[in-house]
Amino acid sequence: MKRWLGCMSLFLVIVSSGLRAESGLNGVAVYSELGNDVFLAALYSGQVGTNAQELINGNYPKRIELKVISTQGVTQRQFSRIWRESVAINSPRDLLTAQVNNLIYFDGLIRDRLEPGDHLVVSLIPERGVTITLNSVQLGYVKSDGFFKMLLLSWIGVVPPSTKFRDDLLNLNDTSNAQVNSFTTMYPRTARVEVVKSWLAPVEPEKEIVAAKPADAPKVAAAIAAPKASIEKVAAPAKEVADTGQNNSVAAPVVALAAPATVKKEEPEIKSGLSEAEALLAKQFYI
Repeated sequence: MKRWLGCMSLFLVIVSSGLRAESGLNGVAVYSELGNDVFLAALYSGQVGTNAQELINGNYPKRIELKVISTQGVTQRQFSRIWRESVAINSPRDLLTAQVNNLIYFDGLIRDRLEPGDHLVVSLIPERGVTITLNSVQLGYVKSDGFFKMLLLSWIGVVPPSTKFRDDLLNLNDTSNAQVNSFTTMYPRTARVEVVKSWLAPVEPEKEIVAAKPADAPKVAAAIAAPKASIEKVAAPAKEVADTGQNNSVAAPVVALAAPATVKKEEPEIKSGLSEAEALLAKQFYI
């Protein structure tokens, strides 16, 4: 009996260690805008820690998750703006240039307003790429590990949404148990799973987007001078993720999306003469 209990204890230790290595909860934070809570964010890491740079560069499984808590939900436009602004201000130019097509693709995965309880997960397996799921439905896949690094930088980089937001994700604050419990016990409505599944359908590949170069000064100047709508317009889903050459040892198929549905524009679309990738890089240059 003692030997059996000893073996069971060792087994439980090994299992629990493995679970921590795969999915340790590093921290939970509240993302707010203008005093209104928008979503709960969580960072899971194979090596739980409080050092942002070590977490960003660590070569182990990681994932970032968010659960919508705003009673108004999150529109496609708001979702795109939140990520683009934070990525633009936290990413080195070479990283954003390499990942700009993937960011546009990521924007396009969200086809409609997110409602309270919706659960987005972005998971990294080193050298095997990044999967994106919403309400347990896989929406897409990005080959490059660098894409996850760019998104994580936008949360715990030099200019996070707020100092408290970053510190909570790094577990530097005494985060209330209620905040963690709210995240771990929140689930989307069952009907939302079918809604998200309806966003998936095969499409034809799209031509490669050429990113703006520093030498394109006239185009960059035009983008900066252009009205905000031309730069922050909602991204049409990129149909195929560009291979950036970063950690692409395993090539998995991209989950294809339907052609973009007709969406009522919130304001007139104004042409800037730039591709979407060029406009995004021009905006980062301006910021």
